This record gives sequence, C-alpha cells and structure tokens, in this order.
Amino acid sequence: MTVKGGPSNPETKLIPKHKKNADIGSKKTVYSSKIFIEQKDAISFDENEEVSCIGTLQCSGVNSLPQITLMDWGNAIVRSKEKNADGKITSVVVDLNLEGDFRKTKKKITWLAQPTPEDSLPSVALVDFDYLITKKKLEENDDVKDFVTPVSEFKDFGYADANVLELKTGDIIQFERKGYYIYDSERLGIREFFKIPDGKAAGIASKAGAASAEGSPLSVATKTDAPTTTMYKVDKIYGDDIKAEVDTKMYKVDSIYKS
Repeated sequence: MTVKGGPSNPETKLIPKHKKNADIGSKKTVYSSKIFIEQKDAISFDENEEVSCIGTLQCSGVNSLPQITLMDWGNAIVRSKEKNADGKITSVVVDLNLEGDFRKTKKKITWLAQPTPEDSLPSVALVDFDYLITKKKLEENDDVKDFVTPVSEFKDFGYADANVLELKTGDIIQFERKGYYIYDSERLGIREFFKIPDGKAAGIASKAGAASAEGSPLSVATKTDAPTTTMYKVDKIYGDDIKAEVDTKMYKVDSIYKS
C-alpha cells in the first residue's frame, strides 16, 4: 500500500502497547509511506464509492468517500487498487486523512511498514493445533485408526514488527485481530507462536478436512464457525417431543417451553 501524505522517510515512534493500560509499557512503531496489509483486507476495499454521511444532511469532499482506519495511525481514503491475472490485489493507493473520525469507519486495518536495512521485519509462524482424533468419545468397537486426525498441526507464516525480537520463551502476547499466542522458540530464523484457545466456537471446532489444498501438509486450515466433525455435536437436552401442557393430579400448569 502506498500512503500519500505519509512520511517521506520511515519514522519510528513510541506508542503504548495497550491502548487502555499505559502501565504495560511502550512499543516501537515504524511509520512509512510504503506499508504491507493483508490480502483479505485489500480485497474488501472499495474505490471512491460515495456513501451516506452519519449525522449530516449533505456529503461533500472527503466525508463522502469510504474511509478505512490504519490502526495506531489514522484514517485513509482508498483511491485505487490493482489486481494481477489471478485476481489478487498487488497494490493499493490511499490518501492519509488524519482529520477523519475513526469511530465512523467499519474497517480497522493492521499494517506493517515495509522493511528497510535499518528496520527489518522478523519472520513468524502462527501455529494452531487440532484434536488428535475426530470423535469426542470412542466406542468399544471403534478402531482408533479410523478416527485419527489426518493433519493436527497448522502454520500460518508471515511477518511481525520488530518488537517480537524482545520476547522470551513463554511470553504471552496478542497479535491484533489474530488472537493470543505464547512464544515457543526460534527455528531456522522463524519465531514460532502457539495459539492459545479462546473457547469460541470457531476455535474449538475440529479443523479436520478443512485444510487448504495449497502448499505443504502444514498449510493453514480454513477455520469455520461450525465443527466439520461430530466431535461436539450434542442432542437437545429436552428432545423434540416437548408437550405444550403438563397435566398432574394436583394442578395443571403451562409448560415453560411453550411457544
């Protein structure tokens, strides 16, 4: 992404690690007119599409254009984007609009300044694990071999900012818009982080059968909101034959489940 209005030369600033808790300390953030964003974010951008303004009767100028928020920086207006033959976005051009209201944007985007000899971007791997078997409870006649998860480790490779170089094994951090991870170790120049389950449905769902068809067996799984196996399928507690009324010898009461 090219950020028009950004610094002509990369600039490093100290900003709070946590927006609501300054006691945690500060981190270094590099600002540049050339930044990296995620492909799925770039695909979602519109170009110069006019939208209605909130709280005003008329729209004009920058207020009438869709804006995104570059987190820890400010708003920007998407001017153009280019695709390659495969349909992937290869470049995006935005105008920085620091006067824009971040509370009115729907898209809050994480980004990284493109690396320079002075400011590199460490390579990282975000590691997630699946269940070892695809069934919650094995029956007496079940053969374990029939329920072994074919792939139980998934890695998502990418870049992180230079602050991860200060981490020690066992440190827990949050990758914004990704989740919480614990730093495990460095292997072949790549720092590996293990995902900490958050208890949400998509997080506890088995990933068996959802792995990407591209890449090695350690390709990233496509996470879904619903389990792809019967591991966490449960029957209704009250069944499907709830009666509308309950009769007793003492008195008659309406069912609390009556619709």
